[in-house]
Amino acid sequence: MIEFLPLGGAGEIGANCYYLNINGLGVILDCGMHPQKIGLDSLPKFELLDSKPTDYILISHAHQALENYYYSSNTCSC
Repeated sequence: MIEFLPLGGAGEIGANCYYLNINGLGVILDCGMHPQKIGLDSLPKFELLDSKPTDYILISHAHQALENYYYSSNTCSC
């Protein structure tokens, strides 16, 4: 049996994070931050995984750090 659970970013640009459970094996795919939110609001909804196993985390890509954006601005000129 396969379970698919979007934790963030579904239908949006950025903040992509998905959970797959395939016959009891839990996999998190990506862990994006929402570029227009700050703090914990910018992270995926990991609380949805409280009772689910996580065996692997796969990161498909990364972005250059945007230190100035996260600390001094609410807009990104990516």
